[in-house]
Amino acid sequence: MSLKHPIYIFTDLDDSLFQTQRKCPERTTLVQAATDRHGQPLSYFTPEQKALVALLEQGTVIPVTGRNTVALERVYLDFASYRITSHGALVLGVDGRPDTEWLTVIHNQYERWIERMEIARSAVSDLISRYALDARCRIIEDQGLPVYVSIKGEEQAIRRLSEAMVEVWRAADACIHRNGQNMALLPPFACKKRAVAFLMERLSQEDTDSPLFIGIGDSATDLPFLKLCHYAVIPRHSQIQEQTWS
Repeated sequence: MSLKHPIYIFTDLDDSLFQTQRKCPERTTLVQAATDRHGQPLSYFTPEQKALVALLEQGTVIPVTGRNTVALERVYLDFASYRITSHGALVLGVDGRPDTEWLTVIHNQYERWIERMEIARSAVSDLISRYALDARCRIIEDQGLPVYVSIKGEEQAIRRLSEAMVEVWRAADACIHRNGQNMALLPPFACKKRAVAFLMERLSQEDTDSPLFIGIGDSATDLPFLKLCHYAVIPRHSQIQEQTWS
């Protein structure tokens, strides 16, 4: 079938196209999707997800992920176009290098938030130590740039840290992303919606035919960029589905 219009799929990865084995349905044939930093199997495709990935090959897939560049390289998918990493902090070109125009867009905010990220990391680490919480915290870097504060741990610990950090991380456009055992303190420049809007404008200018934009995501923090797309795909049992369709 010949497609009349270019199709671009902006897709989250973890818990959207694949997930850890713990989250996979039982008695399902799994295909490895990604490794951890030590090269060990970490994430898997279900048969349904593999079918979806095959369907997406009719368009141009652009990942919109919380993974940084190094973690994205451990995913068993090929991306031939732009990539959005670190929750939108960076837009990478086809060559895998940061898009210079996007770096200019975020530069002023970036400079103001470097120190705030370190203060937040220190505050979270103090809470973990003080209350002996089952969690760990670090600042994620991408292409040599600090981009957001990552907290991982037991769900009850993550919930408690999230509540404690509301006041510390309160600022215009700053965001706390929490889903299961993961939490991220996102500065304003780490925004999937802004990065997707930036690429949508560029792609619309580059293509003579009006592009079709499709979004895929599972987390509540994916909703803003999904709303920009012509159509949105939501995984079953995802955070979005549980919070909005229950």
